[in-house]
Amino acid sequence: ALEIGMVGDAIKFRTVETEAELAQILDLMRIKAQQGRAFPDEDRRFHQCLFENLNNKTLLKILDAFWLTLNKADQVIDLQDKNPLWTYEFHIPIVESFVKGNVEATREAIQQHYANLEGRLSQNDDDIQPS
Repeated sequence: ALEIGMVGDAIKFRTVETEAELAQILDLMRIKAQQGRAFPDEDRRFHQCLFENLNNKTLLKILDAFWLTLNKADQVIDLQDKNPLWTYEFHIPIVESFVKGNVEATREAIQQHYANLEGRLSQNDDDIQPS
């Protein structure tokens, strides 16, 4: 919800350098995905990069807390990315629409990307026990 809500502002403040870094991160994701490897560090950096130019330290910390929580949860339930190439492909339209400045398409692409993660989480519903 944070990313979808803030992406319009992120697009307004995007730079050529941001676009180049996103393309570089995407390329690293592709290389690992083609090798069948997950790319959590690149994924984390990708989402940070989208919003860095807003200079909103609170937003960046919240996004980082999400990634740290997700990685911690992976120690308890299986959230392994079974199809890294598919996950990589979900990032492509985010970059394409972001670079074009298309806010609605970027929001839709982010929503689709997170639907993949939500699917992995829902597969583990029975493994999550309230404390």
